[in-house]
Amino acid sequence: MPMGAKPGLQQSKQLKRFDQYFGPGEDLANRLDAVVEGIKVDGTDDGHDDKFWSDADNAKLVEKSQDHFFDDWLGGGFFPGIDREHFYKQLRRGVRGAAVAAQKSDPPLPLQIVWVHHDTGTTSTSVGVDPGVAAVTVVVSTTA
Repeated sequence: MPMGAKPGLQQSKQLKRFDQYFGPGEDLANRLDAVVEGIKVDGTDDGHDDKFWSDADNAKLVEKSQDHFFDDWLGGGFFPGIDREHFYKQLRRGVRGAAVAAQKSDPPLPLQIVWVHHDTGTTSTSVGVDPGVAAVTVVVSTTA
């Protein structure tokens, strides 16, 4: 199980930064555009979205957390036996899908992210998108 994670709804410093970065504001449309353009989902890329990560790092969205994300979330530190490529693809598609959904509203809706963790004894992941009235939510669900 991820260090300190208890079953239920989770929020971390990095997830709070995501909510702040994609919250309401005059630059939201540009930030959503950057996500849609920066995350490739056609299956032809190598899985590392350099433009997205550099934009996120410049915005202090990840603030040196990229190593933590790749090592712990995707590298098995939190979820032993995780299918790294599958989970990363799920996350990328979820965040990009949420940005596309948010762009359909006028003005664009902010994004938020939540992490739901279940202690089941097996490792699995899913990422969903839930368009709401006030925001589009990325729901990351993990079990361990």
